[in-house]
Amino acid sequence: MMKKYKVCGFSALMDAEMNTNDTEQASDLFETMMNSEVYTHGYIADNNTGEVYCYFNKEVDGNGVKTEYWTAFA
Repeated sequence: MMKKYKVCGFSALMDAEMNTNDTEQASDLFETMMNSEVYTHGYIADNNTGEVYCYFNKEVDGNGVKTEYWTAFA
């Protein structure tokens, strides 16, 4: 049986994908990846429709890191 949410994170060393039916767990996994220094981008998507619920993208900007973030979750 397919889970409702797919949480994905991508880095130079490793990509991760986790699937869950729980909205709070999906959000927590996503936040952990976003706050990690390992993952450079990631998202939560609906496994049934492919709709993206939130994403982040990090890139080096001068002496810091610029993070782009968007969410449809309240």
